Amino acid sequence: MGQLTALVEPGRLPVLARSRERLRGLLAGPETSRQRMAAVLLDDPALALQALHRANAVPHRHFRTEIATLEDAVHMLGERGLARLLEEVVEAERELEGNRLRAYRHALARGALAGALAADWAACGRDMFPAEVAAAALLHTLGEFVLLAVGDRRIGRYLQLVYLHHVLPHEADYVALSDSLGTLGYRLACRWALPEMVRESMRPHNAAHSRPLGAMLANQMARDACSGWRHPFSGRDLWLASELLELSPDVLTRRVNRVLALTRERLPVLAETALMPLPTPACAPAVWDLRAPYQAPFCLAPRADELARCRHRLECGGGEERLLTTLLYGLHRGLGLNRVAFFACAPDDRTLTPRLFVGSEFEPEFNQGGWRHRARTLLEGLLDAPGVVRVGCGGTVTLPDELAERLGVDAFLAMPLWRGGVVLGLIYADRRCVCCHLDAGIEARFAALVMRASEILSRSSGELS
Repeated sequence: MGQLTALVEPGRLPVLARSRERLRGLLAGPETSRQRMAAVLLDDPALALQALHRANAVPHRHFRTEIATLEDAVHMLGERGLARLLEEVVEAERELEGNRLRAYRHALARGALAGALAADWAACGRDMFPAEVAAAALLHTLGEFVLLAVGDRRIGRYLQLVYLHHVLPHEADYVALSDSLGTLGYRLACRWALPEMVRESMRPHNAAHSRPLGAMLANQMARDACSGWRHPFSGRDLWLASELLELSPDVLTRRVNRVLALTRERLPVLAETALMPLPTPACAPAVWDLRAPYQAPFCLAPRADELARCRHRLECGGGEERLLTTLLYGLHRGLGLNRVAFFACAPDDRTLTPRLFVGSEFEPEFNQGGWRHRARTLLEGLLDAPGVVRVGCGGTVTLPDELAERLGVDAFLAMPLWRGGVVLGLIYADRRCVCCHLDAGIEARFAALVMRASEILSRSSGELS
């Protein structure tokens, strides 16, 4: 999707006619309020995106300060700038039709619901700038908005897998799109100079921080609510939100349902989805099941062309970050491994910190909660391993049952990554489906690719920071 990233501009995303008329009515009224206009933008991700993009393009801003909230964008553009924006935007109801229009409106409504949830949670957590988190949640699924707007035929299959068959989004885009929607959204957010909170909330490893985690979880919750709470990891998301906000499940349920009701009043299109109130754990324990197993409906197919591309790019060298990213994508797409991660090793105390994730973009519980305490201790014990280690079923290291349930797999591979005589960190990889288990062939190819990356890092260590 690299060509798409280069060609698409924010103006390609059509706005909702209702949002356009609401904002136009406010501008024509006797008294304009920044808060009320920002609230209209928060109900339409496409309109919010264009307002933020234009506001950050205004020259002579004070100290080049980034415009990070919709209210500040309204202030920066002013009434004249907003009126010009409304004249130049394209309406979805005129640009799109049929199923494409319906899917686009549903996607924008889910984004708006995510923004409303994030704003409520940030205020509940006494965040100093809840509007920043709300904007990040609103635009979190930017890649999905763009593919729907430009009419990419593959997006229909993706939506069917995610919202009808409840496949994990990052696995659905592997088979339906042959690329990552999360990565596409991040590239576009960087290219369009969207606020830092928007960009960084799209990077999985930032689930370790509470503010981007709130934006990530709000999107999970919006997706789960619009799918009738039938997604396999909804329980993990709910308990993680309960922990993040320090709210009991019953209190969290009341807050979520209040936001759902208010958002549905403002956006009747949500009634066309499977949106339903969140039940309490007592009423629906299956929805809140933290250990609910995920039965992957398919295996991720290894791709020889992707593996060859990875090897070629590794041989071309480059900076450490580029080599690491190349390695992880090669393991994920070339070998068909579901989740691949790099944990950086601190040289002083040899503790591990999550740094890069591929294949887990929509699993904040895995990216943040799954690597605390015992999991990290287990991984840190593998830093001196001479080669690849299989942890769990059929391996030399035991995987505790509690960790196996949290990770959702019975085994994974781990191997230290070296640069010269210094260990940089640990590479992790797993496969979800039992029928596509981690066999000896996959283990050998995994080890060979990680070893080659270590050799190239050692060879070019003088060029790397």
